[in-house]
Amino acid sequence: MNARIEARLKALIGDYCPLDVATLSRETLTDDIGLDSLSLTQIIAALEKEFSFGLSDEDLTNLLVARSIGDFSDVLSHALNRPKHALSAESVYRG
Repeated sequence: MNARIEARLKALIGDYCPLDVATLSRETLTDDIGLDSLSLTQIIAALEKEFSFGLSDEDLTNLLVARSIGDFSDVLSHALNRPKHALSAESVYRG
């Protein structure tokens, strides 16, 4: 599943950044991608919706300090493997 999340993450990054996604790897540093906070939020929301999982406060904190695409993907995989009752950031903000 981690490979599937990573592939989708790369595709979404390509949707929000003028990058050749073929050049992205697990080692690509998140700082080198150049995502602004709005794009990052949109990518996270798209992944939550597509894979039907929610991110905890701890996950969100870990995403903010993720240094590479691999780290980012690992946090998302961890969230995906958690029980489904966790609230997503999207559902919390909708009230």
